Amino acid sequence: MINKYYEIIWFLKKIYYKIFLSETRLTGKLRNPYREYLFQELKEKYGKDYFENKRILEVGPKDGEDTLRLDSLSPSKLILNDLEEIQQENHPVNTFYKNNLLPNLEKVVSDYEFIFGNINYLEKDEMKKLGKFDLIWFTGVIYHVPEQLRLLKKLYNLMNEKGVLVLETSTTRNQKIANHEAIEIVNNGAYFFPSRKGILRLLKLAGFTNISKSNCYDKENFNKKNIRLSLFAEKNNKDNEVYHRDKYIFGEAT
Repeated sequence: MINKYYEIIWFLKKIYYKIFLSETRLTGKLRNPYREYLFQELKEKYGKDYFENKRILEVGPKDGEDTLRLDSLSPSKLILNDLEEIQQENHPVNTFYKNNLLPNLEKVVSDYEFIFGNINYLEKDEMKKLGKFDLIWFTGVIYHVPEQLRLLKKLYNLMNEKGVLVLETSTTRNQKIANHEAIEIVNNGAYFFPSRKGILRLLKLAGFTNISKSNCYDKENFNKKNIRLSLFAEKNNKDNEVYHRDKYIFGEAT
């Protein structure tokens, strides 16, 4: 019965993506304008040339629109990462992947590589092969992840000193926990929506500092700022108690 339920959900998602993508291609409008605003804010905050000849990681490239934006920063290397399952024909986002991401990848001019796999569970040698990054673009992903602190710590350890993390996420709609450090589990574990205080705490526990909020939703015609959150965070080991504690207990964390 449960399997049948998920089959129906996947079927409905396929229909949604097909209709939604067709409308986007016909109108030429940005699917999510706030992502463009977030990118522009990144450049305003750090300077348009700050990431030139630097290494960039994008986790969950979705339609490839952000990939092209990151490509415009002229990185020395652009690494894209997503789950292997999206390549499977029966996966609900496979059509999305083939019709949007793949065509946009053909437009990328930077040296890039697509690595499939779940960063949360990569082996140590696989993590080392990824190298270190100066910018990690991590949008629309974390609320799909049950082990959020583990993943944030993985990303932290993939960053160079003074590296920047751009995180964007859906947040809890449950007002009973909205003002607490909490995560809302919905649809039998299909989504894990953190509260605003919750995601801030997780970032700090992972070691990030200089955390600041983006205003990318303020320019939208509809109000997303109450149900989504975008943040900039940095890695600065020198004044980071979490880093020194972890280094003492675990050695150089991987």
